Amino acid sequence: RQARMKGAIADIAILVGALLVFCVPPGEVPRQSAEVFYNHGLAPFLALFLYGSSAQGGSGLLARLFRHDALVSMGEYSFQVYLFQYPWHEIFVAIGDVSKAFDMRNAAGTHNVNMGGFMFFFVTLWILAALYMDRVEPRLVSLVSCQKRRGKELLRHDKSDSQASSA
Repeated sequence: RQARMKGAIADIAILVGALLVFCVPPGEVPRQSAEVFYNHGLAPFLALFLYGSSAQGGSGLLARLFRHDALVSMGEYSFQVYLFQYPWHEIFVAIGDVSKAFDMRNAAGTHNVNMGGFMFFFVTLWILAALYMDRVEPRLVSLVSCQKRRGKELLRHDKSDSQASSA
């Protein structure tokens, strides 16, 4: 019963936060009128969501949605996506600039106006992250751990040599 109540608190908090974001009228300059609100005003709702979602493995509707296998598996690659997003985007921008086949920025250079190009970037970014995590990272970890073992063996060998020479 208490877990369900916490889940309901989480769902209500995220709903209120989303309604506030979507219902605040924009200023003359986008987001300027409510910038303080967007920076700090939603923190209590996020805190309530995190508090309520942590109850017994997440009893709220949104917490159950976030536990879906598809979203959990995407979460496994999220750090790699974070690491690769900027360089991968810049590669796409450079290819578009050189080939003139597509443009990943508007005339002011501030945001993307090419939705097809962005979707291709987005999908290939996740594929790159998955390939790196599944194919490259295990080999790098193995190589580093092998080097670490080899380094420890060399240190032991050097230590025994120095003790033998001092005796």
